Amino acid sequence: QFEMMEARPGIHIAFDRHVPANADRQKPGFLWLGGFKSDMTGTKAERLMDLAREADRLFIRFDYSGHGASEGRFEDGTLTSWLAEACMILGLADDRPMILIGSSMGGFLALLVARMKIGRIAGLVLVAPAADMTELMAAEIAANPQARAALERNGM
Repeated sequence: QFEMMEARPGIHIAFDRHVPANADRQKPGFLWLGGFKSDMTGTKAERLMDLAREADRLFIRFDYSGHGASEGRFEDGTLTSWLAEACMILGLADDRPMILIGSSMGGFLALLVARMKIGRIAGLVLVAPAADMTELMAAEIAANPQARAALERNGM
């Protein structure tokens, strides 16, 4: 039921999009970035898809690797990989301006995407954003030498 895109060798991420046939390409589309351990079939994402269809606007939603319909083990996911996946999905919108809508961890990732793709982003809607997921995960990182090494190496 969902489309799949290869995020990296052996891992495909699931996404869904509404692409209006005659939409004004100057009007921004919307990209949903879900929260930690959430998926694109949650109530917020479903309602936003319905609203996009009613308004005849581009809307894209996806599951990070290890989440929902996407491949991969949740335990193998990192903020770095999920950020890269969000940027890949943003590429599906071609050159059209986009409004990023992020919830919780998705809000944090939306801020990072906006910083990286500043010319593409027309706006941000952040729903209870996790301001810095690395702070929230500090205890887990401290207890896990591999996670600590990844944070030191990748910054996330």
